[in-house]
Amino acid sequence: NLASIYRSLIGFGQNADNFAILANQQAITLDPNNPAEYINLGGIYYQLGQWDNAIRQFQIAATLKPDLANAYYNLGHALQEKGNLADAMTQYETVRRLVANDKPNFDKISKEIEDLKKRIAGAPAQGPTPSSSTPEQPLGISNPSSQLPPQNPPVKIPPPIEATKSSR
Repeated sequence: NLASIYRSLIGFGQNADNFAILANQQAITLDPNNPAEYINLGGIYYQLGQWDNAIRQFQIAATLKPDLANAYYNLGHALQEKGNLADAMTQYETVRRLVANDKPNFDKISKEIEDLKKRIAGAPAQGPTPSSSTPEQPLGISNPSSQLPPQNPPVKIPPPIEATKSSR
């Protein structure tokens, strides 16, 4: 919960991104086999435009739970943002297989696959390319550029209080 609060403050609060990452890393330490925690951390890195870090977290989530469509979906978007369209296509195909019985998500990923095929056909061989569609929420990806407006000057956020300190 703390990580999601700090994540929502990214762009408004000073060091909110660092606090969000640290809080999520602590959640992973407490529950290392929970793929949702890796997806959350990957989402923070995605929001910050740190594609390699996001990709790694989504890969861990997919490894922990190979039938979790959300992990592959997010991984595909991070790869696409990095400019690795062929690997993104592979991830989207995996998502389509996993959500075959879920019509709304099947239709959504099928449209994204068709859009990506068009981009691959007309895209240069390398380099990042902007998304042709804004990812929506059904499978859990968020578009970092539309998350929060910049806040100047940033609000100072105090660091998390250690659990070992007692209140008097």
